[in-house]
Amino acid sequence: MKIFVTTDDVLDAVHAVIRDGFVAVQGPKGPAKTYCHRVVRALHRHDKVLPAIGFESAPNRGSVYVVYDVNRFMAGEAELRQQIVALDAAAPG
Repeated sequence: MKIFVTTDDVLDAVHAVIRDGFVAVQGPKGPAKTYCHRVVRALHRHDKVLPAIGFESAPNRGSVYVVYDVNRFMAGEAELRQQIVALDAAAPG
C-alpha cells in the first residue's frame, strides 16, 4: 500500500481499491480530484465495488483525497482513517 500521486497509473490505483478497499491520493486539489474521478470511472466495470470520494487529514501531508469502497468502509470510519494515518507515517512525504 502507498499514497498515490496524480502521475501514478490509474489502473494501479484501481487495483489498490479492489485489493485494499481504498486508495489515498496526494496533490493539489484540482489534479487530485481529477485523478480520483478517473479512478471512480475505471471502477464502474467492477460490480462488487461501490466507489466514493472522500477527504482525510494526514499528519505529514496535511490532507489526502481518498477513493474508497462503500461496501468495505463508511465515510469517516475510524478504521479507514487509521490506515491512512499509518500509510502517511510509513512514507512521510
